[in-house]
Amino acid sequence: GACRVCLVEIEGSERLAAACNTEVSEGMVIQTNTKRVIRARRNNVRLILSAHDGRCPNCARNKNCALQDLAVLGVRLFAGGLILRCINNALKNAYQAMDKVHLTEIISIVQCAVFPILSAFLLSRFLGTTGVWFFFVMGELLTVAALGLYVKKVMKSEPWKDYSFLLLKDDFSVPEDHILEIDVRTIEDVTKAANAAEDFCRRHGQDARITNHIALCIEEMASNTIQHGFSRSGKQNHLFIRVLYKEDAFVLRFRDDCGAFDPVNYIPREGKDALGIRLVMAVAQDAQYTHSLNLNNLMLKVPIE
Repeated sequence: GACRVCLVEIEGSERLAAACNTEVSEGMVIQTNTKRVIRARRNNVRLILSAHDGRCPNCARNKNCALQDLAVLGVRLFAGGLILRCINNALKNAYQAMDKVHLTEIISIVQCAVFPILSAFLLSRFLGTTGVWFFFVMGELLTVAALGLYVKKVMKSEPWKDYSFLLLKDDFSVPEDHILEIDVRTIEDVTKAANAAEDFCRRHGQDARITNHIALCIEEMASNTIQHGFSRSGKQNHLFIRVLYKEDAFVLRFRDDCGAFDPVNYIPREGKDALGIRLVMAVAQDAQYTHSLNLNNLMLKVPIE
C-alpha cells in the first residue's frame, strides 16, 4: 500500500484507506469513486511521477514496472495508428488543394476530437485504462471508415477503385494535347512561358484576345512570384505553371514554394504590381488560392466567349 493509488473511502472513517491491504469486515460500506478519493489518487500519482528519474535502463525495476508497461502499451497502440494518420492527412491535403476546404475541416474535427473522445469513453468502460490508450488508433480507423462510406455514397463506387477517394469529377482530366506544363526559375523563363502559352492557345483555335489574356496572366503572376517571392538567400525556389484547355475556359494553375501569399484576397493598393494583379483578377472568371504543404496554389479560370 505504499503507493496509495488504490485509496478508497470507508463510511464512518475520517481517513482514506488503501484497498490493497485493508481487510474487509461485515457491514463495511466502501466508496471507490468519490471526489475526495479521485483527488487523493491524482495527487499521489503526481508525487510518484515527480520522484521518478525516467532512466528505465538503469532502474532496479526495469522490465518489472507497471508504469513502464503502461507506457510501452501506449507507444505501441499509438504507433499502430500512424499509418492511418498519414492516410487521413494525405487525403485532407488533397481535398484542400482541390478547394474542398469544408470537407477538410469536417475531417479534422472528427479525426482529432469526435472519434477519439468517443472511443476513449466507450472502450474505457470495457477495457479500463487500456481502452483509453486506444483513442488514437480508433480515432484514425473510424475516420478512414467514415471517409470510405462517404466516398462510396458520393462516387457510387468502391472507395479503393479508380481513385474514388480523391472525389474527382468525371470531367477532371483532359487529353494530353490539352495540357501545357512549364517550369519557371528566372525572369527569362517567364517570357518563354508566355510565348509557349500563346502558341498553345493558337493551336486550339483561339483568337488574339484570349491569347493575350492567357499571356497576361502568366507574365504578371510569374513575374510577381519571382521578383517578390523567390528567396535572395541563395535557396533555389521553384514555380510550376500548368495551362489546361477545356471547352468553355482555360484553367491556369500556379504552384510555388515561396512564402505564403494570397493574391485573391490581398492585393497591394499601390504600384505596378498591384495594377498587374488587378488586371489578372479582372480577366479571370474565377480565382482560388490555397496554401498546402508549404506550397502556394493559385487557380485562375479564364472563360472562352
